[in-house]
Amino acid sequence: MASLSTSRAGAPLAGTTKRRELVAGRALSLQPGECGRFRLASGCVWAIFDGPHQGPANDWGDLVLCAGDELTLRAGQRLVIESWRPGMPAAFSWHPAGG
Repeated sequence: MASLSTSRAGAPLAGTTKRRELVAGRALSLQPGECGRFRLASGCVWAIFDGPHQGPANDWGDLVLCAGDELTLRAGQRLVIESWRPGMPAAFSWHPAGG
């Protein structure tokens, strides 16, 4: 079963596509137990991947994602997200590979 651990809730999001809210002004660390897709449902977030990084240095930078954007995450890869616009929350969902 796929899971996405979160540092805020402390519990994995097991095999779910349930929409989760990110309160404005809060950061959230995500680390999936299995490959899958992170999808931003609403708002905009600043997203940062943990290293080690590979490829051109320009690809290592921070990302700004807006509603509808998706990222594929590998098992164990850590992604930190924070609401990009002051006072505006964001929402995301996790889609496990093969789920």
